[in-house]
Amino acid sequence: TATALKRLNGNKAIYRKLLVMFHQRQGDAVGRITAAWANGDRGEAMRIAHTLKSLAGNIGADALFSAAANLERAMQAGELESVEGLLIAIALPLDGLMQGIETFLAAPLGDF
Repeated sequence: TATALKRLNGNKAIYRKLLVMFHQRQGDAVGRITAAWANGDRGEAMRIAHTLKSLAGNIGADALFSAAANLERAMQAGELESVEGLLIAIALPLDGLMQGIETFLAAPLGDF
C-alpha cells in the first residue's frame, strides 16, 4: 500500500478506485488464463497474465506481481509443463488479495 500510494502522490481516493477496479476485473483472472491456455489461445492467456501482473504491481501486490511475472515468462518461453503449477502459485495470493481488498473497501476512506 505504501509503495502504491507513493506512486500516486498519496492520493487515497485514486488508490481506492484502483482497488475497486482490480477487484471487479481480476478476481477470475486465473480461470480466464486457464481457459484461454486450454483452448490453445496462448496470446490471450499471456495478455491476461500480463495485465494481472501490471495491475498487481500498480496496487503494490508484490507477491502476486512476482507470481504473475513468473507465469508470463514461462508462457513466453513455451515452458508448457510449468504453466499449470504457476497458475496454482498465482491462485493463492490472488485469493488472499481479493479478500484483503474486500476488507479494506469496507472501511471508511480515512482509515488508511
